[in-house]
Amino acid sequence: MNDKDLEKIESMIARHIGVYAESVNHKFDILVEGHQMLSEQMHRFKADVDRRFSCVEYKLDVTAAKGDLTASKLDKVNERLDEVALRGDATVAKLDAVAAKLDEVALRGDATAAKLDAVAAKLDEVALRGDATAAKLDEVALRGDATAAKLDGVAADLKAHRADTEAHRHIYGVKEP
Repeated sequence: MNDKDLEKIESMIARHIGVYAESVNHKFDILVEGHQMLSEQMHRFKADVDRRFSCVEYKLDVTAAKGDLTASKLDKVNERLDEVALRGDATVAKLDAVAAKLDEVALRGDATAAKLDAVAAKLDEVALRGDATAAKLDEVALRGDATAAKLDGVAADLKAHRADTEAHRHIYGVKEP
């Protein structure tokens, strides 16, 4: 091999290296262009994600504000429920007092019923005595009727005697007062 051959080999190698370098440069250009496109897509994606996150953050802020408002309303409702519970406790206490009074009234009613039962028993005794008295009065009335009949008989006899006496006034000398 001589110098010329070496020069040819060198020029061939240089040409191959140049072609290879151009090919590699072209591939690097494509690679750089691909990276630029990816970078732009990533920037657009990031901007879109940032926009969406901003929207989500806004919605979360609005939801948190509504949650705070709801919590405030629930606190007010809880306070009112506590007030109602206190009133309910007071009402229960009053109802217990009324129940106690009603129990007392029921006891008094039971005592009154017992007294009324005793009075009814005494009235039954009085009624029995009254029935006995009525029977005696009926007997007395019968005797009175018999006595009245006898008196009517005596009165009739007396009337007849008086008539007879008046008829014979000059014999007996009867004067009217």
